[in-house]
Amino acid sequence: MNEKQTSTATVIILIVAVATFLAFLVLKLCGLLAWSWWWITAPAWIPVLLVLLALGFLGLCLMILSYVAKRRIK
Repeated sequence: MNEKQTSTATVIILIVAVATFLAFLVLKLCGLLAWSWWWITAPAWIPVLLVLLALGFLGLCLMILSYVAKRRIK
């Protein structure tokens, strides 16, 4: 995937998340959804949570690789 395709995919994901959030919000405010506000706002915070989890996992992997590399040197 080149840079332009990645950028386009990111924009599409963002548009879908915002559109879904707005649809849920309108339905909730019109009284058509009895969902918790956590689920209404989920399209906004779930992608952020997934990115943070991925970064945390990547950081943990890098720490483990760094530790293993230091142990091999000694």
